[in-house]
Amino acid sequence: MLNRRLLIFSSLVLVFFLSLGWLRFIDRPSASQTQLSSVTEASMFSSVIQPIFTNRCIACHSCNTAPCQLNLTNYEGVSRGANKAPINQPYSQSSFPLTRLGIDAKSTAGWRALKFFSVTERSLTTASNLEAALRLKDSNPNVPAIRAEKAKTCPADENQWKKFVKDHSDMGMPYGLPALQPQQRAAIQTWIAAGAPGPTVLELKQTRTPSNEKGQQAIRQVESFLNNTSLEQRLVSRYLYEHLFLAHLHFAKEMPNEFFRLVRSRTSCAGGVDEIASRRPYDDPGSPDFSYCLKKVDQQITEKNHIVYEIGDQKLARWKQLFFSKAWAVKQLPTYEARASSNPFLTFAQIPAVARYQWLLDNAQYTVMTFIKGAVCRGGTAVNVIDERFQILFLDPKADHFVQDSEYSKRATQLLRLPGEYGSDVKVIALSPKILPFLRTTLKHQRRDYRALRDQQTAHDRPEGYSLDDIWDGDSVNPNAVLTVFRHFDSAQVLKGAWGGQPKTAWVLDYPLFERIVYDLVAGYDNNGSMSHQVLTRVYMHYIRMEAEENYLSFLPPAIRLPMRDYWYRKAGDVNKRYPLNSGTGHLLPTGVKYRDIGEPSTQLAWHDASAQFFAQVYETRMNARVMGQRDVINNDHDDLTTQTRVTSQAQFESELGQLVSRPASRLPLSKFLDDTAFIRVILGGGQPDAVYTLVRNKEHFNIASILGERGRRDPENDSISVLPGYQASYPNRFFRVDIENASDFIAKLRAVKSQASLQTLIAAYGISRESPEFWANYDWFVRDMRRRDPVEAGAIDLVRYGNAEPLPEDDENDAQ
Repeated sequence: MLNRRLLIFSSLVLVFFLSLGWLRFIDRPSASQTQLSSVTEASMFSSVIQPIFTNRCIACHSCNTAPCQLNLTNYEGVSRGANKAPINQPYSQSSFPLTRLGIDAKSTAGWRALKFFSVTERSLTTASNLEAALRLKDSNPNVPAIRAEKAKTCPADENQWKKFVKDHSDMGMPYGLPALQPQQRAAIQTWIAAGAPGPTVLELKQTRTPSNEKGQQAIRQVESFLNNTSLEQRLVSRYLYEHLFLAHLHFAKEMPNEFFRLVRSRTSCAGGVDEIASRRPYDDPGSPDFSYCLKKVDQQITEKNHIVYEIGDQKLARWKQLFFSKAWAVKQLPTYEARASSNPFLTFAQIPAVARYQWLLDNAQYTVMTFIKGAVCRGGTAVNVIDERFQILFLDPKADHFVQDSEYSKRATQLLRLPGEYGSDVKVIALSPKILPFLRTTLKHQRRDYRALRDQQTAHDRPEGYSLDDIWDGDSVNPNAVLTVFRHFDSAQVLKGAWGGQPKTAWVLDYPLFERIVYDLVAGYDNNGSMSHQVLTRVYMHYIRMEAEENYLSFLPPAIRLPMRDYWYRKAGDVNKRYPLNSGTGHLLPTGVKYRDIGEPSTQLAWHDASAQFFAQVYETRMNARVMGQRDVINNDHDDLTTQTRVTSQAQFESELGQLVSRPASRLPLSKFLDDTAFIRVILGGGQPDAVYTLVRNKEHFNIASILGERGRRDPENDSISVLPGYQASYPNRFFRVDIENASDFIAKLRAVKSQASLQTLIAAYGISRESPEFWANYDWFVRDMRRRDPVEAGAIDLVRYGNAEPLPEDDENDAQ
């Protein structure tokens, strides 16, 4: 035994010295920064192994969408192992078990009961599953043609591995990327030979508890507020929990490098958190005696599911002001019965609506991001229902009927049921007697009745129509008042401010719309639910989107509203007959916004002009510079492509990129061939920090009215590109590296993309191939730079969609969702 331990320790020492070269890329304290004596069998996971996983593996193996459900963001995920069941089963007729790391099982035995198998036990003849996957990469480093997110084969035993190697010899790990360095593989093998030990007790404590006394005190203050026993406080705490259950709570002053989740615990917070693992945040906790607690995030952060919510003294004071500055009373706490708990208008009716709406407005970007990223790291069902690029504005609380008129809100509440009341096990529509009445009465008739009620109330309260004063101005200080959403086909990003030039469409959200989005796509959505549950969720969001667009149209001249909406829904049938804009009044209300002459209302030129006038007035008259934030200097329309100049500075580079943006592919074909997103690194030299941009392909649609057949609804001739500063994508498809002295040539090659061949010319000159020996060095640079720019929002970059060797079809009908 002593000789074995000496051998292991000697191997660890050797691995330590060999590791000095590659550990320079790791941002967290690592073995190269640790005294030699601390690199022991017990501490090797934290100091050596987890950094390898963090920098080379969690780009794919993280969150619920990880291939084979293998999540390597912490030791629990490693010891949990893999599972053959795909996390996305879009055609399931019933729900299936949840497998959220750190929530749905408390031990390795619990995960084995959920059919997870080990990847570190040497159950194969000579290796563990993890070692076998690494060796397969060494034997065949070729890049596979299948995208990582489509590779669902998960061999577990000897026979399965033999077949896997025969059929998929190019699918070693890291999948479709350069192999690990020999030192890294040696470290993993040595660690597995030692029994794959986990972190020490002290290391586990450090990952699970606040790092300092000030942080612990800040947490106690929040928990004390949330667990006050008054009926009013208990209802407010429930409201906050159901809106923050996906958040990574961040205390900027006290704990700048730590994040926490708000959970329901069976025990008191001081006694240790025992999280209640419910499918939805509004599910019955099983007992009225539970606590709201903050639980530290002990996994490595990945950008794709990192939804930050800043909290602390100021935010706590704001909560108190919003919910308790005026007296109101709770007569009886609401139940957790499904029909009531799935409907926030019923559950929280006793909380003043103005407080609820203002909370959503205060945190608008965060709240929209929860349905874009969601519990599954990407909002596939949600993203399939939004346009490629649009802006979101909000109705001012003083103009919102639901907020201002209690009688109206009572009538409206009866018409605002949500699909979540039927739970996760809605059966296939043809087999369920209760789903057809739901579709008929709730999704259609009740929506029709609600729209009529809303229109009648608007005609009564605003006979002259909505004016600019009815747009929320961020209370002159809040940059959440204007949001821009960029859809990257099957993922998306939400930015504060106006970006990307003038959008085709826009939303104006009022309180009922905003709250329904949360309870349809976030609180009420179950990614592990049946097919019919997911269909209902998607159909209902289609109606919500249309209502948000209708609100936007109500600010535009009446004559353009119908033809403009017809254009948004080309090839979708007669939308105006099925969903008339004047459903409650018999006529279109006027607008209180002033417009110059816009010409012939049926033309795109008139729609573009009216929309441009509206946004200009909103940005320049209604909003101030503090609310609008950084100005978009790149994405502006240009009448003609100008002659290219020699690029010698960052400003010139941005100006030249500005010549290419917002142009339809019919005029500038490059947008038909580019990837969905790409990160561009521009090396400026002269001691200046390198510049980074996100190149976005805006994939135009004739309409987004249906779940299926997206390829047939695409309008590639109207595709365009946008260029955004910094990192504005979770799943980049490409990295480009450009020296400023070569920037003119990069722009020229980008502008010349007219085919797959010319795209490959651009990629060969400036792209970073996934087969390149320099790939990992470039990946490391982007991750480090993201953390340097914004250490709070940054996380590991996902690589499952990074460019394959051969072009793939532009879409797979979103079948992953």
